[in-house]
Amino acid sequence: MANIHYFQRYHSKENVHTANAFLLINRLYQYKPQYFYSFLDSLVENDPNNEYNFRLNMTLQAKSEQKKSSTVPDAMIVQYGYRLCVEAKIGDWFYIEQIQGHLKSFNNLDTKYKLFLTLSNENECRIGTEIKKLVNEFNKSNELYNEERLIYIHLTFEKLIETIESLLSDRDYEFADVLDDYREYCFEQGLIDNKYQLMKAYAVGDTLTINKKLNLYYRKSTDNIKADLLGLYNNKSIVAIGRIYKIIRATMPEDVLIVSGEEDITEDEYNRIKEAILDSENYGYNLRTIEHNFFMVEHFVDCEFIKTSKGGLLGGKLFELESDYGIEDIKKKTLEEIATELSQKTWE
Repeated sequence: MANIHYFQRYHSKENVHTANAFLLINRLYQYKPQYFYSFLDSLVENDPNNEYNFRLNMTLQAKSEQKKSSTVPDAMIVQYGYRLCVEAKIGDWFYIEQIQGHLKSFNNLDTKYKLFLTLSNENECRIGTEIKKLVNEFNKSNELYNEERLIYIHLTFEKLIETIESLLSDRDYEFADVLDDYREYCFEQGLIDNKYQLMKAYAVGDTLTINKKLNLYYRKSTDNIKADLLGLYNNKSIVAIGRIYKIIRATMPEDVLIVSGEEDITEDEYNRIKEAILDSENYGYNLRTIEHNFFMVEHFVDCEFIKTSKGGLLGGKLFELESDYGIEDIKKKTLEEIATELSQKTWE
């Protein structure tokens, strides 16, 4: 069975990047509205006139300011309307005529909050200054001030992912899978290129010894790992790391390994996977008829990357080692060097 994707891949038109970014944001709202509103808050947090209240506003004894003779209701729930417009591009191919058309979509709206977001794989938008000028003119001509102004924000695809990821907790592993798939989509399309510094860690218990012995880790074929590095978590610490060099999808219904896809497999890899499948039966796992991905590493290196927050690791956790933990020149470092540096750090 092929991996299930949340975001479409097979499309040649660039507007699929906008559609997928919008779908990610929409899925965030469907998953937890409070996360979505926190995402909107993050977009405007640096605005000097930050008086935005995207959430429901519940008040008691709120007197209307419209008429002096108005009564005081016992309770009132208010939510102001908002519009978020998203435009995504590869590189920096935004053009002013298209932006002008987008700004017209904000005309004649009774929405109080108006946000225009551009996304690309570049940190700066080439015509960002011109866009800001257009936005200022739009606000002036429509007499929009303070929180009712149209706000323009530019993000990279990587920053979009980081912003949403910062909202999630360890228990949000379902949406973490969605975000991982969007990250993989961005990798495939060349929208971000930091897979080399990503490490995905999973909790292992009974299989830790066999994982380290056979230099592999397995999950159902619907679960992929969108990172170069793999971490094995056990008892409040990532205790081993390895570099993934190959992913093999296989079953073994009648003691003969059946490999799906076009991935070449060596005799050594064949034997390692077969041993892992046989071993899994000791723990009641069905790797014979349920297709699994086997993540092959050259070797695991012992590590002691300690979790300091309460509770264990639920599902998996993705680490950005370079940007979040200061592990530099990862491509040039050996696993031993990375493990040594991680063992001097902690995570929550």
